[in-house]
Amino acid sequence: MDYLKIIALDLGKFKTVACVMDTAARTHAFETIDMSPANVHGLVVRHVTSPPADTLVVSETCDTAGWVHDVCTSIGTSIKADVCQQAVTLHADVAADVLRHHAQRYRR
Repeated sequence: MDYLKIIALDLGKFKTVACVMDTAARTHAFETIDMSPANVHGLVVRHVTSPPADTLVVSETCDTAGWVHDVCTSIGTSIKADVCQQAVTLHADVAADVLRHHAQRYRR
């Protein structure tokens, strides 16, 4: 599916930076907001396309990602977790290597 707009969110504890890209015009703009469900909702509503499913929201995995996902899906936008799943898999692989190394080191 080709998205008309992509909203990338860099989620922070107190502030969030958004990069909003209009894929047809090939332009983008940055916006900073205070981190809260109401502000994230307002940001997405300001930039959402009609229909909302033509808007893709991308964010990182962190402690606020769950409610950000809920806010975006309540509006009707698409949200992709592929990048997040790859990051989780990478961290799981690294953790497994560390545990394996630790077990081998102390087995002697």
